[in-house]
Amino acid sequence: MQPATNVERLGGLSPTQRELFELRLKDRKSVQSQRIVHASGRQSYPLSFAQERLWFLEEWSGGNAAYNIALLLRLEGTLDIARLHGSLDATVKRHEAFRTGIRLENDPVQFIAPTVEFDLVVEPVAGEEEARARARCEAQQPFDLRIPPLFRMRLLRLNEQEHWLALTMHHAISDGWSIGIIVRELAAIYEDRVLPPLEIQYGDFAAWQRDGVQSGSLHNQLSYWIQQLAALPVLQLPTDKSRPRQVTYDGAGLNLSVSPSLATRLNGFSQGEGVTLYMTLLAGFVALLHRYTGQEDIVVGSPIANRNFTQVEPLVGLFVNTLALRAAVDGEATFRELVQRVTQVTLAAYANQDVPFERLVQELHPQRDPSRNPLVQVMFQLQNMPWPILRMGDLLVAPVENESSVCRFDLEFHFREEPELSAWIQYNTSLFNAVTVRRLGDHLLQLLEAAVSQPDARIATLPLLAAPERAQVLSEWNGLATDYPRGASLQQLFEAQVNATP
Repeated sequence: MQPATNVERLGGLSPTQRELFELRLKDRKSVQSQRIVHASGRQSYPLSFAQERLWFLEEWSGGNAAYNIALLLRLEGTLDIARLHGSLDATVKRHEAFRTGIRLENDPVQFIAPTVEFDLVVEPVAGEEEARARARCEAQQPFDLRIPPLFRMRLLRLNEQEHWLALTMHHAISDGWSIGIIVRELAAIYEDRVLPPLEIQYGDFAAWQRDGVQSGSLHNQLSYWIQQLAALPVLQLPTDKSRPRQVTYDGAGLNLSVSPSLATRLNGFSQGEGVTLYMTLLAGFVALLHRYTGQEDIVVGSPIANRNFTQVEPLVGLFVNTLALRAAVDGEATFRELVQRVTQVTLAAYANQDVPFERLVQELHPQRDPSRNPLVQVMFQLQNMPWPILRMGDLLVAPVENESSVCRFDLEFHFREEPELSAWIQYNTSLFNAVTVRRLGDHLLQLLEAAVSQPDARIATLPLLAAPERAQVLSEWNGLATDYPRGASLQQLFEAQVNATP
């Protein structure tokens, strides 16, 4: 599922906040007024900044599956396998990203293969558990970026009326938004519907992005980020395990249930404050990190779709950008004040979102620490676009949830409205145990419960412990009274203990 767009995130803003946002957008108008030109017949392009970082990470780590994207689709009904294969082939021919590889010339470049061969392997499986295991195994196999295609497909056959399509892609050629494009176009081609031609391809965008940065058209935005992210702190979350010397991507996830009553109160509070639900949840997350670390300067990463041109909206490719949201927070501030502070930071970040995150890393030169991600160590996201009900002829198409064994940051909090509010926490298993992450998630919900009930309470006073955990800490763990021989002296008691356990 793709990251939310600006319009979706800003829907609940007050008139004053909208006015501020419009003022900050002025610097972007000259960028967005440009059109990207298609370079016909070109077989290689520069890497986008995001691709360049992924290429570097692959070269540095020797290749792994940390940046694989896995899509698992349930196809219910009578499936024409030959027709499905033809639809997939047409989609691959339509988008150059599917035929892209990366090679090193003087600099790394992306090259487009005229054609690529792929097989739609059909594998019988004995039920959903085996199908999920096969899909996870497939997603954990690395790619060689030098050899396109950077995708694989498996068709898992559960029975005559149910198949699961497992699609694994490297992040260098795709992102969350791209998944929606792939599914919609696959359904359209399967039904023999005609798709409009693409004006440009991903390589054209990458060349345009490079030219824009080099020409200085993003100078004002880059200046904003350099100032905003100067002397950036490192988040010091307490971990269960010693941090490895080199960053790992071993991950696991768990669901976090949000009660309907809390979801209603969160939405009501957001509307009353003239902010979006995203900003209220983000403020709660920032407050939680402050309470856990004691730090008053918190930086959180947040993905954004970064498709600000109609030309790139229908393209498969890596467009998603990461915004580094930096908020000052202290225990004396109220939650209401923090929400407004976070809102101002977020609006400014949206208005300067065209600068690639990877470019910021290059410009800011953070101290190299191979055990941590640069600039941000935790991610936060609200996904508010439910999966549409799709059909492919007589087939009903729906996504299948499958647990990921990868975490690219220390922690990732993903809230979703589909249509009820829920959350998924992805965590690095080299740092955290599941019980710790579960407790952290429960503490966030408890903090949000208290915050929307008492928004003018100081952040330092908002309770993190629910009643059962509070009773455990204050009573059960402190119930230390015990009988002992009251007629004996301390020396005699000590000698008795020495004799009992020498």
